[in-house]
Amino acid sequence: MPLVSMKSILLDAQKEKYGVIAANLLTFEMIRGGIKAAEDNHSPLILQLAPVQFNTAPLEFIGPL
Repeated sequence: MPLVSMKSILLDAQKEKYGVIAANLLTFEMIRGGIKAAEDNHSPLILQLAPVQFNTAPLEFIGPL
């Protein structure tokens, strides 16, 4: 699955009239599972992380994943 901009994902979704999941995935296992599910369903996925979650999932750890 390629890494693409959120703008391109949302423009395509708007044009084709479908929704896109934006999920807070805080661990390696969650990220891996989310990406696998998106790939299996040929669907885009927005991985998101809120600043309030940085204590649980530091950006330095989650970012490279």
